[in-house]
Amino acid sequence: MSEGKETAFGLKESVTAGIAICALGLFIGPQSGDFLLAGLLIVIVSPIIGVLFLTIKLASQRDMLWLKVALVLISIIAISLAATLIGIGA
Repeated sequence: MSEGKETAFGLKESVTAGIAICALGLFIGPQSGDFLLAGLLIVIVSPIIGVLFLTIKLASQRDMLWLKVALVLISIIAISLAATLIGIGA
């Protein structure tokens, strides 16, 4: 399996798992806040972890063009997360 297909497969499976956990939480009912939170966390964090692993892979292959693109993407994600945690823009 090629690198792109492996990444796509991993992201697809993790998002599917997150959605399944959210659906289980909806099925259980109002007391299922932990299931919903866990499912949403998996859906949100999976692509971020994918970008981090891809950045490491690009650095090891010394693919500087795409490494720079990945680093810009990680910077945008980090700034967005920091702004959310601080409360900027609320």
